[in-house]
Amino acid sequence: MRIVHVTNEPFGLQMASGVQHAVFCLARAQADLGESVTLFTRDDQAVHVLGNQDSPAAKRQPARAANRSWRERLLFRYFEPRLTDDVLASRPDFVHFHSIHMPENAVLAASLRRAGIPYCVTVHGGLFRAALRRRWVKKTLFSACFERRYLNEAQFIHVLSPQEGEVVRRRGVK
Repeated sequence: MRIVHVTNEPFGLQMASGVQHAVFCLARAQADLGESVTLFTRDDQAVHVLGNQDSPAAKRQPARAANRSWRERLLFRYFEPRLTDDVLASRPDFVHFHSIHMPENAVLAASLRRAGIPYCVTVHGGLFRAALRRRWVKKTLFSACFERRYLNEAQFIHVLSPQEGEVVRRRGVK
């Protein structure tokens, strides 16, 4: 299976973020099981390849503007054609997003849906009340217009505790 992880911070065990530690351990464990794992990070624009990479890279096919929905057009400034092309070129069987409140993820997820590639989202505590207080107006608007669809169209939402699962359900995510 070809698995892609998408994060917003540099990758590695030496990083201070607990999210990055979790992503590193998960990707490493998947690679140790023989899966082909690629991790794309936004902050340092790096690509990390772990495990068996037996499939040849697919030819890049840039996303077409005509295929974008009104939601994607509103988020166009966050559209990352290079990342989208690279993720699609890796021909993933599954994509795992490791954050919420990221317009870039919502746009990339729409490209994945059009390509028929399933994805999941790990919330990593981003829907708890304390996290929602910071920039609450932006998060509320983004959630109402874009994020709920991004989350509801995911194959599944990965939560790290029963309490987080309840918070996700209360936010209207199916």
